[in-house]
Amino acid sequence: MKTKHKVLIVDDDVIFHMIAERYIVASGLDMHPETFNDGQDLKHYFEAHYNKDVHYIIFLDINMPIMSGWDYLDWVKSEPFADTISVFIVTSSKNPNDKKKADSYTLIKGFLTKPFNNKYSQFVKEILNLE
Repeated sequence: MKTKHKVLIVDDDVIFHMIAERYIVASGLDMHPETFNDGQDLKHYFEAHYNKDVHYIIFLDINMPIMSGWDYLDWVKSEPFADTISVFIVTSSKNPNDKKKADSYTLIKGFLTKPFNNKYSQFVKEILNLE
């Protein structure tokens, strides 16, 4: 069976959800991306809906209440399904230490700064060889 992919957008800003969703759908990367407000919501999603035949592409903000992107990454990296996940950090942070920290996670495939735009979906397709 061919593995399909699913895009998950994780950010505490609902405006960002709408913008990212629009670009992702327009690019054909995923016609029905799902959105979450923080890492805890995403964790619950995986606990309830994980599918071993799906490759998950996560656009993850790092600064969120309840469970930050960093906290989510620390949780998921030891989960048995971590190898089915590709994370792209999307943040407004200008702190160079965030980029340095992101480089220490093997799950992270890219570090993107806001605002989200149509180039990001193309970037993800190229990185993951989805075309």
